[in-house]
Amino acid sequence: MAREVHGQALARILQRDADMIGTQLKLLSKVLATYAEWIGARNDIEIKEFYRESVVKPFAATGDLPAGWDQDVRTYLRGSSLAEQLVKALSQGESGRMTIERRRSCIDLFDNGCDAVLSR
Repeated sequence: MAREVHGQALARILQRDADMIGTQLKLLSKVLATYAEWIGARNDIEIKEFYRESVVKPFAATGDLPAGWDQDVRTYLRGSSLAEQLVKALSQGESGRMTIERRRSCIDLFDNGCDAVLSR
């Protein structure tokens, strides 16, 4: 009985505040889209810089490749793969299909940068 009364009260409140909730959801969606653009741009810059400094420059230089160069290539490939996954995850999130795992990855990437996600 108490649950039914509580449920009815909650339903009335949700109906009363439906417009405000809808507006807040639209606003949050726009904020997330803006964050997605920022994250994508920052991630793209970091990946390109890493590739240029850690993969291309040592390869183009004369002499032997430095120790760990092959690991840098793998890191670059994982990072570019992660970037593709991030774009896909964010686009899925805009259509309401983002999984909890992908949301966590996106949040982790936003909060801690590429290194945190690549170290998984």
